[in-house]
Amino acid sequence: MTTPSTPPRHRVEAQLKQLSVHDTPLSQGSGSHHAYDTEHNRSDYYKYLATDIATCETISLDEFISVFFKHIHEKGRWAATINKIATSDEFRPLLEAYAAPCEDEKARYHPFNKMVEHILSEIPSDLSIQLCHNDPCSVAGSHAIRSPDCVFVKEAALSKTVRTDVDTLSKSGPDELKFHWYEILGFVELKLEDDRLEHHLSKPDVASIAEPMDMGKGKGGGEGKGKSRGKSGGTGASTGSASGKTTLSKSTNHGDGPSATRDEVSGAIPVHGSASAVPAPDTLRRSLRIKEKAVNPVEPPAQTATAQSSNSRKRTGPTLEPGSSKKQKSTSHDKFLLQCASYALEMLSHGSIRTHAFGILVIDERLELLFYDRSLHVRSKVVNFLENPALLVTVIVSLAKLSSKDWGYSPIIELDENTYYKKPERFTEQEPIPSLIKGAKMKLDQELILETQNILFQQHALIGRGTCVLQVSQKSATSSFDWKDKGGLVAKLCFSPENRTSESTILNHISDMIKSDPERLGRICNHLPEVLYHKTIEWDETGVQGRLAKYLEGKNLPYEKRVLRILIMTELFPIIELTKTATLGPAIKDIFNCYRWLFEEAGVLHRDISLKNLMYRKKDGKAYGVLLDFDMAIIITLEDRKPSSKQRTGTLPYMACDLLEPSPPKHVYRHDLESLFYVMLFLTTMYHNGQIIADAKNPLTAWFSFGTAALLAAKELFWRRRLPPPTEHFLNMQPWIIHLQALFDNGYHARSNYQRLAVIAEVASKDVPSFDHETLGGEVDFNKFAKVLDTNIGLPAERVLLDE
Repeated sequence: MTTPSTPPRHRVEAQLKQLSVHDTPLSQGSGSHHAYDTEHNRSDYYKYLATDIATCETISLDEFISVFFKHIHEKGRWAATINKIATSDEFRPLLEAYAAPCEDEKARYHPFNKMVEHILSEIPSDLSIQLCHNDPCSVAGSHAIRSPDCVFVKEAALSKTVRTDVDTLSKSGPDELKFHWYEILGFVELKLEDDRLEHHLSKPDVASIAEPMDMGKGKGGGEGKGKSRGKSGGTGASTGSASGKTTLSKSTNHGDGPSATRDEVSGAIPVHGSASAVPAPDTLRRSLRIKEKAVNPVEPPAQTATAQSSNSRKRTGPTLEPGSSKKQKSTSHDKFLLQCASYALEMLSHGSIRTHAFGILVIDERLELLFYDRSLHVRSKVVNFLENPALLVTVIVSLAKLSSKDWGYSPIIELDENTYYKKPERFTEQEPIPSLIKGAKMKLDQELILETQNILFQQHALIGRGTCVLQVSQKSATSSFDWKDKGGLVAKLCFSPENRTSESTILNHISDMIKSDPERLGRICNHLPEVLYHKTIEWDETGVQGRLAKYLEGKNLPYEKRVLRILIMTELFPIIELTKTATLGPAIKDIFNCYRWLFEEAGVLHRDISLKNLMYRKKDGKAYGVLLDFDMAIIITLEDRKPSSKQRTGTLPYMACDLLEPSPPKHVYRHDLESLFYVMLFLTTMYHNGQIIADAKNPLTAWFSFGTAALLAAKELFWRRRLPPPTEHFLNMQPWIIHLQALFDNGYHARSNYQRLAVIAEVASKDVPSFDHETLGGEVDFNKFAKVLDTNIGLPAERVLLDE
């Protein structure tokens, strides 16, 4: 079983080329990048990721550690160890080696790795993690060629493979065997702007470390509890102000992002010597990392900026003046953040089932922590770890003590390391690998344990549902769960918003309707997914997302809570496998009739008709069209039918013209019919024998690359243009496509006429004539659509066998 491929990019009219993908909120996120498998260069993904990471909260390092690592630092359990490492005679030379003059950022990979290696050697690690040099090797497992500078991996990634020891991997990448995104726990990206850092080092005989705050209080800032071990020295030393707060005598910020004063990093491990320092103020503030006014909004900052050489002595940039609450962000920093987000995107999309990801961005002496989940991006303020080594030690100790769940791996999937590393060389391809987690255990219930097989579909997105569909098998039946006669099984996992009506609720509602009149409605079951089991994994209030939600709630800041919803269903097959009119035609009619019944009798509006959501079921050797994926569906009421509220749902290339407008109307059934028409259009003009054969002459290929404004312009031009010719086996379906194109063209033309008449009536102070917008003045409704599908195109009287 395969999923439909995405048509390649195609050049179209100049006016369409000039329209950006950066038009509306819907089109900007990485989840709407539908041509990712063929368009995965930096210029392709930056414009989508810019929107994802604009949904960002920037908080102090104290707050970051309190939210994400609080359970590790409760009651200061690691304070003594952190202080000992940061002030040790062994650690000082490693800091000096990192600060030594260099001409290229790559020269800093090894010394940074050695600092981390030393810290890890001094503490027990729950997962026995290592930081390894990765660049210039790309990470395997996705179409994109991404090369994080350094990556955190489990020790098993070395000991159970042909990869060399960690000491060698601190100097160069894993040439013999690439890392896979599944193996990447987190990443470190290092950048060089200043080639000399010695002046940032604190004096070797001066410590600036005190006892940590009680992390159990869960506060972002805090008062230093311990006594000072000495006075701070060196550039940027802290001085007492009249108010008793600590300030910086010199700014060491180079325009990277919000910088933390020494007050603002006092909570995790106080780094200034003043025992009288007062608690830092709340430092959380929303930070839109892409300046809207600083660059052309059509292009992402990284594309409009002229990047300077990475080996230049120092890049100029605005600095944070003492006492200032704002600063300008450099475009190079924007580029770095987008680059880091691209790693998180691949980790969440191709690293098994993951809830979140961590990363570190280091620019010279300045460090910031990065967190990404499927609702939000969180960053710590920039801190100087050369002046205060305890900062780096605290961060590494925190990461070393994380469990797999803390790193973001969903505990629902248990993959034994011996199973994964049985043949690790199979995971070196530069493309998604269906068998990535084959053999893993999925424990859903005390009596229900399934074994995963191939991944059939995984959404490529940073923000969003992160839907994954994979084949599963039941190794042993139980009295409660006996599916031996059900054939192939699939599991659908989806991180849905907590407050959205679940797909299982929608399908249960439909099932109850069918059970109320089984003789008349039993046939509908042939055209709907068969759900055998469903489960919702609620929020773990003590987990990462739970702590983050509680923190943001305390700040009155929005955060979309998500739950993991799981469906176990019987296996279906992609509709693109129906390669001739005699099988595809009846399946399309099945799906239309099913959709019509769902709306008219069950009161369900699907709202996401697309190629991937139309499949077929094999029954008695014949194909039956199936409509699936009710994640976006709603149970409608009379109130829902009123065109009052505005919402936008669907999959971009298949969306109705109305829903591409900057202020879209409410979703109505006619929009889904238009989406069904587009699916039919793509199937009959772009597919042959289950494969895409579209070439540069087919204007429809460009629809998968456009944003909303460009796509709307293309579709408005499309209605009165000549259709692309059907492929060889779908010639007989051309009358359906032609008549449906005319149906919608007539409807939009009727609305245009009505709008002109309405203006004339208003000017003349006359009553504005009525118009049924739901059906475009009666031009597009169920009856007229059905009439087209009843047109004789030579379909056999009886459903044919698939092998005929």
